[in-house]
Amino acid sequence: MSAAATSSQTASSTPSDSSSTSGSSSLISSLLVSLSSISSSSNPPPPPTPLYAPAEVPRIMNARRLTSTRTKQLVRAAARAHDDPPPPPSLGECCGSACDPCVKDLWKEELECWRERWGDGAVEGAGKTKGEGKDVKVDTRMPGSLDW
Repeated sequence: MSAAATSSQTASSTPSDSSSTSGSSSLISSLLVSLSSISSSSNPPPPPTPLYAPAEVPRIMNARRLTSTRTKQLVRAAARAHDDPPPPPSLGECCGSACDPCVKDLWKEELECWRERWGDGAVEGAGKTKGEGKDVKVDTRMPGSLDW
């Protein structure tokens, strides 16, 4: 009789195990479906295709009287990624004495080459953190200068 009792316990435990297994498998499959929808929606879009090769940007090709060093600088600026514009000069790089060309003018030229290469795919604000991008008045006078 103990063998019959054991077989009845095994028979009775099998249906409940299969129902819990089917319940857990349906739970796992629903979790997998929700995870796949989350992962597919969180994939970033592919980067844009540049309009020109770095050395073929019209601004560089049509420029007159560029030195080889300046041409290399402009090509290097144009070769940057679509979300990585040339960084502006730091505060200490401009002396404020109206040099020709000023480092700010050179930076603007590099930025224009970068924008021209990427067209509408250029993303300029990608590296900004919270609080950046606000208009902040910066004193561009030379450190130590006096107001007479």
